[in-house]
Amino acid sequence: SVEAEWVVTPPASPPHAAADGQYRASTWIGLDGHDPASPTLAQIGTLQRVTVARGGPPQVEVSAWWQWWLRDVPGQHPVVITGLPLAIDDHVYAKITLRGPSTARFFMRNLTNGVGVGFEWNDPDPLHSVLEGLTAEWIVERPTRVGTTLPYTLPNYRRVTMTGCVATLDAAGGGGEHDLRGASLIRLVDWEDDSSPGAIVSTPIVGADTTRLALQYGDLGP
Repeated sequence: SVEAEWVVTPPASPPHAAADGQYRASTWIGLDGHDPASPTLAQIGTLQRVTVARGGPPQVEVSAWWQWWLRDVPGQHPVVITGLPLAIDDHVYAKITLRGPSTARFFMRNLTNGVGVGFEWNDPDPLHSVLEGLTAEWIVERPTRVGTTLPYTLPNYRRVTMTGCVATLDAAGGGGEHDLRGASLIRLVDWEDDSSPGAIVSTPIVGADTTRLALQYGDLGP
């Protein structure tokens, strides 16, 4: 299983934002999918969306979502979690539990309003689904536009701190809990922004508490 908590931060338009545009950031936890040989990725998280139209004030929307992603299968998209009210500055807890190679339990609770949603997903295409629980992810990223391979531009999501970042193996996997010690910390680089191609737009930070991951918009240097 993999779990964490975080607060849904208020996003803003990025620097050099166009007069018309939509910017998205996804904060999520996941199992598998990191290794190129891994065909399946189970995800659950929150989305921050900033829309600017005709130079007017930015409109901000947030939502909760989940996805059972399959490598090399076109037309996939996140699924909005209905029945889970979410607002800026809400504190959420999320967990995914591996049940089998094509089955997982998803859970999210809004700790601010007390509403929780949990469900089990059994993938109807077990030939493509091979969820093994070999890697766990704690991520803030820019999602891909549905039906394309192009990502949205990342809004200024400010700073997201994920706490309680723990992955637990079952007895078959050796058991025990794993935190962020030894984790790969990946900075996000934007090559699509013509004004500053190659700019670092998101930086991860792990301190003395190895169950706590801070993700900061922008480049904090080496």
